Amino acid sequence: MDAKSYISAPVSRRRFLAGAAASTLAPSILSPPALSAFFSPAFLHLAAPTSQADYLQTYALTGDTCRFLGSTAVEALAASVSHPTLPVLYVARDSGRWEHLPRGVVETYAVECSARPLRLLAQTPMSLSATGPRALAVSTCGGYLLVSAATGGAWNAFILGRDGLPASAAIARKETGALLERTTSLPTPHGLAFSPQQPYAIAADPGCERITLLQPSA
Repeated sequence: MDAKSYISAPVSRRRFLAGAAASTLAPSILSPPALSAFFSPAFLHLAAPTSQADYLQTYALTGDTCRFLGSTAVEALAASVSHPTLPVLYVARDSGRWEHLPRGVVETYAVECSARPLRLLAQTPMSLSATGPRALAVSTCGGYLLVSAATGGAWNAFILGRDGLPASAAIARKETGALLERTTSLPTPHGLAFSPQQPYAIAADPGCERITLLQPSA
């Protein structure tokens, strides 16, 4: 593959730099043969935080074109990830409370090729005290969603239905701190990445300076 550019669309330098690390690419088709080639169409989601609000900009990628569909305002946008086979996007909001309890929330959106590309399907609370979400990851089988809760010191796992919707209750793994040389290390779960072949995830916790292998299950 050469370095020739095939896809281009206008986006400001400020928005690109602000959201490049939070972009996600999502297919909108299901057949395995089609998934082996470039998705047509596919969706690109680019985070565009501003001083007033946070937005997700959605682009439709078809062949050699990239078309801007629209922006969706998301309050306290923390992270987003796409379902591997469904036109579904998961968004973690950096909320400290949900329904008057200390817990974060995950929002599920249907992605559509329209002027309003993201349609809210569900708001699913994380486990109690799981606040400060920092990363999301979906297993390649599409069966599990993992969320890191940095200020809550926990990992949350959701079972995903065939429609991509998370189960109403999260499976929580609470991490504990450690006392080392008169200093206390506090867990701050952050990074997540699923294996491309197995339902295992690598999780990074800079607070405890630890890498953890996670396997969600029912």
